Amino acid sequence: MNSILMEVIYKIPGNSPSDIEVSGNGEKGLVVLVHKANFDQAHAGMLHKIISAIRYDLDQDAVLVQVSNDASIALAQYLPNYKDVISFGVHSEVFGYKIEPKLYEILTIGDKNIMFCDALTSISGNVTKKQHLWNKLQQMFLK
Repeated sequence: MNSILMEVIYKIPGNSPSDIEVSGNGEKGLVVLVHKANFDQAHAGMLHKIISAIRYDLDQDAVLVQVSNDASIALAQYLPNYKDVISFGVHSEVFGYKIEPKLYEILTIGDKNIMFCDALTSISGNVTKKQHLWNKLQQMFLK
């Protein structure tokens, strides 16, 4: 008797080109995720300052992935040998992890370090969140 498997085992990401915008060379294996809708010039400048504070260049050393709210991505598609991920307000399920991480904690999965943070819009006006971010960035990249 033949039967057809109708259960979804793995959802293959199917995004339109407008769902994702990618830039940068990723020379140091860093992936930075942000929500596309909230990423304006002011937040781009803020992100450049954050990345330069850890002695990286956003355009050369990282891959910036701007995603829409309903996008689903595979990080290795954009940077096959990525080592570190900083997610600014992008939920883990967007890039394939079904976890509930604590914000501003460094999560190590295999040989990857991942840090989930608030969105840049939330961090920009909050001194406490900026301090949490800076402390963890130092731990992740400068020590």
